[in-house]
Amino acid sequence: MFNSTIVAVSLVIGGIILILIDKKLVGQKSKTIALEDISYKNAFFIGLIQCFSMIPGVSRAAATSSWCI
Repeated sequence: MFNSTIVAVSLVIGGIILILIDKKLVGQKSKTIALEDISYKNAFFIGLIQCFSMIPGVSRAAATSSWCI
């Protein structure tokens, strides 16, 4: 997994995801969700998506943001 190709591909894909999220959210007001309002199902999937950050080059914040959108 600590292969330079995997890191490069992960960074490119993560960058594309962040650009798409940014374009989708342009002009929208950000909403904050209280911790108490997150369901167990959403919390489970957020944690599951964060497991992708074990791949070198993957941003945990980007992975979580893409799930929450």
